[in-house]
Amino acid sequence: MGTFVEPLGSVLRGQQWAPTSDGRSVLIIGAGLTGLLHIRVARLNGAGFIAVSDINPDRLKIAKKFGADATIFAIEDVPKSLKH
Repeated sequence: MGTFVEPLGSVLRGQQWAPTSDGRSVLIIGAGLTGLLHIRVARLNGAGFIAVSDINPDRLKIAKKFGADATIFAIEDVPKSLKH
């Protein structure tokens, strides 16, 4: 349980610095444990569109199950993908 508390604390602190409320769009870079926590917390805080990028296709599938609206294979041009 203790190994889970530190990443969650980092996510909560990070989202205080970069709020995800009020329907804001969010790009999460990386779909590891911390990225997945960011998806859930951003959604709970009222984020609008949530996109996640990663180099691992399996992690992107998991990110979609965690609530990401869009996933972007990080080898692609991520900024260009967001514009579409």
